[in-house]
Amino acid sequence: MRKYLIIVITILLVLFFVFFLKLFKSNYGTFSLVNKATQEIVRGSVEVCRQKFDFTNLKPNESVSFSFKISGDSHYTVIAEFISGRKLKKEV
Repeated sequence: MRKYLIIVITILLVLFFVFFLKLFKSNYGTFSLVNKATQEIVRGSVEVCRQKFDFTNLKPNESVSFSFKISGDSHYTVIAEFISGRKLKKEV
């Protein structure tokens, strides 16, 4: 009887520890956007996990990086307006 009580208490302690570890663990992701076009991006944004990140004046071959809180599965919505006036919207 005593052996089973120790096993049950050990299992409960492990579950308690795992629960609180998951509760306080921060889930963050990062991404980088590289302008591989030949034109400057004068204005743009990236939306991921219901968070929007704006950027401006991204020259060719330059990059911008952001961190975001992961809230589940998501996709990226990228919007860019080039110096020529052309606009691009892409979901990745």
